[in-house]
Amino acid sequence: MEKDKKKKLTGMFSEKYQTNLSDFALFLAVMKNKLLDGTAKIFLNMTSKNGSKELVSLLQYCKESTLDNPEILVADKRLIELDSIVTEVKESEEWEAVQMNILEIGLEKGIEQGIEQGIEQGIEQGEKRLGLLSKKLLEENRLDDLRQALEDAKYRKKLYREYQI
Repeated sequence: MEKDKKKKLTGMFSEKYQTNLSDFALFLAVMKNKLLDGTAKIFLNMTSKNGSKELVSLLQYCKESTLDNPEILVADKRLIELDSIVTEVKESEEWEAVQMNILEIGLEKGIEQGIEQGIEQGIEQGEKRLGLLSKKLLEENRLDDLRQALEDAKYRKKLYREYQI
């Protein structure tokens, strides 16, 4: 986003809404948590219908990022300007690249989590299988077979087949 667009966006919100904006700003200041990289987390209740019409309209706009939202009560010049900036950003190639990057990161994390879960499940199943084999060998007093199965994977597989485990 160009510098003048950033200034416009910043200036747009530095003007005070007619009512409740200072309360909203205080709420945001209290609710944000500083993150290690210097960014801040802000929690907005976009389902709220309390507050000035302007505030409710801003929250409703944030919920869907479009002025077509029927829950927007007042589309003042700041909200219209915000919408034009958001629309321009959404249509930019840079935004498309950012969205694709986010998608790629999400897919990579999903694959990593799937692999981790698969490994954990495999380990758990292997432990259960070995435990069951050990129990059967102990019940039959086959201690030498148990020792060999614990040391020799091929022999262990032979015993799994023998016991149909």
